[in-house]
Amino acid sequence: MKYDAVIFDLFGTLIDNYPWAESNNILKRMASELSVPADDFTDLWHTTFDERMKGVFKDYQACIRHICQQLGVRVPDDKVELAAGMRFEMNKQEVTSPRKGATEVLTYLKSNGCRTVPKHVFISPMG
Repeated sequence: MKYDAVIFDLFGTLIDNYPWAESNNILKRMASELSVPADDFTDLWHTTFDERMKGVFKDYQACIRHICQQLGVRVPDDKVELAAGMRFEMNKQEVTSPRKGATEVLTYLKSNGCRTVPKHVFISPMG
């Protein structure tokens, strides 16, 4: 049986998940820039995972403002932008580094007639 296409999950399959400890270090740096308690900020960030994945927050800035509001802290927009930029850079680094062997597998599949690029792909920047 010949397949026309193969569907892969991105995170944990084609790219490695960002190491938990490094992700938490970024969150602590974000909290420092926002002048909020690092542990509380990190806990709330993890608590909002499902909301971020469902698009409840339109961007990192909205999520950060929500968390700061939960912490009872009003943070200037420039600090929110800086913290959001830190998280975006982490995610950009994560999604631009394929897992060892992923490129070779995709190349093999493509050279054997399998489609490797879907017509419509949406990747949420809210990880």
